[in-house]
This record gives sequence, structure tokens and C-alpha cells, in this order.
Amino acid sequence: MADTYLTLAEAANYRTTPLEVAVIENILEESPVLSGGINVMGGASPAALPFQLVPDRLLTINRESTYPTVAWYDAGEKVTGDTGTVAQTTFTIKGMKTRIVVPREVKEGYGSLVDQMNVQLQMNLKAMTKEFMNAFYYGKTATNSKEPNGLHSLVSSSSPDMLIEEGSSSAGTGLNLTNMDLLTSMGRGTPPFAMIVCSRQLYRTFTAARRSTTTGIAGNFSAQPMREFGVPILFYNNVPIFPDDHILDTETVSTTTYDAPTGGATTTLFAIKFGPRYLSGVSFSQIGPVTKYVMGPTQDYDGDILWVTWDVALVMRSEYSVAAITGILPGTAIAA
Repeated sequence: MADTYLTLAEAANYRTTPLEVAVIENILEESPVLSGGINVMGGASPAALPFQLVPDRLLTINRESTYPTVAWYDAGEKVTGDTGTVAQTTFTIKGMKTRIVVPREVKEGYGSLVDQMNVQLQMNLKAMTKEFMNAFYYGKTATNSKEPNGLHSLVSSSSPDMLIEEGSSSAGTGLNLTNMDLLTSMGRGTPPFAMIVCSRQLYRTFTAARRSTTTGIAGNFSAQPMREFGVPILFYNNVPIFPDDHILDTETVSTTTYDAPTGGATTTLFAIKFGPRYLSGVSFSQIGPVTKYVMGPTQDYDGDILWVTWDVALVMRSEYSVAAITGILPGTAIAA
């Protein structure tokens, strides 16, 4: 009688598949705004968004509005004068919140395999960072009173006009370097703009323009390697350009003015100046998300609850902090 081999199907009944406890990061969205570790040649780092603690949910600032009156006079002539004026702007800190409820049966029954609370916390913190970055660019209190204003709502469009509208219709158009010259010249005061940020598709259009040998555009860009890995960083007028995965290529423009983050095919390029007198984040609780662990059982749950909150807003003190070019078709070749 011939031997009967052990089949794969039968062997599977006695097999234990190994499990990697760690959750592999598979959703990668990068931004230079919060990283603060993008090094250029010489070890310098473009300043990332700083955060400050304030003692209240509201923060009011005074911006210069008009100069005081000053004139020339003859000797002995009666002198008159007038005081300067300021305009008040108030920023309201908003709250992001989530909670992780882990039933007792999961915590105790599966506790030998994986720390359920820690895994869920890491995923929620990552989701909270994504939501903050969405609000960083697209938050609009007038549309959703629960979220703070983002750059599209904060950028000044008059006195000073820091907004450049690319193209002449709602269809948008390719980026023009004349507008890039205007953008980089808007950053008055010291320091200059820390960085230019754009969508990843528009960034690829920049790298294609730098490679071009037929248009003459390549000479307008320079590149320096990062201190780590030697990856080049593009510069335009001495301002570094970085891709940000949170800037969309689906923005809608009405005529030539930005209207909404989705529904269209255009994108926006921002030049940003960070610092306590320019653009910063504020909170009244702590810098970054707050976690609080509530041991169960509670009134409603037979388990533990992990609360994650982040009270935060963007404050743009000087209106020279942010400049933008809207209505860009990100895949269209850059023109001189």
C-alpha cells in the first residue's frame, strides 16, 4: 500500500500564522509645515509652524491701520497732529475631539496579543494631524463654525493684496514665473518667506521645468541637497519649495477667485512666513493633542475610554505672513 502524504489542507489545521503586532504605516501624507526637520545645505532648517499657549479661548490682536499725521513746519508755526489707528482682529480656538472605547472583553481577552489602546491611539493621533492640516489650508469658520480659519480664509486680498489670481477664467491656467517673482517679493519684513508649499503634482511640474533645456526656464531654479540622503530641494528666488500632500488639485475657482477645495481642477501655491509676529498656532491647553485615559467601567460602558482632544487655531498677526497664487492647473507646463 502506497504511503499517504499529509495534504496542505490537513496541515493547515495544525498551523499558526505569525502575527506582526505593529500596524504598518500605509497612509503617508507628508507636509513640511509641522515637520520642522527639513535640512538644507549647511544644516539650516526652514522654520516650521511654531505654537504658543494663550490663557483664553479668544486671542485679539491689533494691527496698524493708518499712520499718524506728520508734516513739515516753519519755525514758530502752530503744530497739529493726529494719532495713528489700529484694527482689531480676533482668533477663536476650536476643538478637535475623538474617543476610543475599548470594551473590557477586548482589553482582557485580547490583551496577550496586542496593546489595543496604544494601537488605536497612534492611528487617532495621525488622523487628528491630517484633520488639522486640512483645516490649516481649507478651514473656513463662515462655512463650518466648528473649525478655525485656514490659509485660504486668512490670506489678505486688499491693503495689502497678498493674493495673485492665475488665469482669466474658472478653468484656471498654468503657472507663470512672472507671478512667482511677484509672490516672492511680497514677503516684506524680516525674515523673508520660510518656504513655498504646493501640491505634489505641481511640485513635479516644477522639477520638470528645472530639467527643461528648451524653454530657458531651468536657469530660474537652483537646488541644494538635503543634509540627509542628498535629496535635492528646489529654490526659487532663494525660497525653498516643498510638496505638501494636504494641498489639493481639485480646487474650484469662480471667475479667477478661489471658491472651494473640491469640484474643480486647480490648485494653490502658498508662500509662508512663520514666527510669533507672523503665522503661528495657538492653544490654551497644551501644544499638540491631549490624551486622557478613563478607567472603566463608566456609567455607559463596560470598558476603558481614551479621550483625545486638540484645542487649536491659526493666528496670522502680520498680513505679510502669507501670499498665494490661486487658479493654477498643476499639470500644465510652467511658462516664463
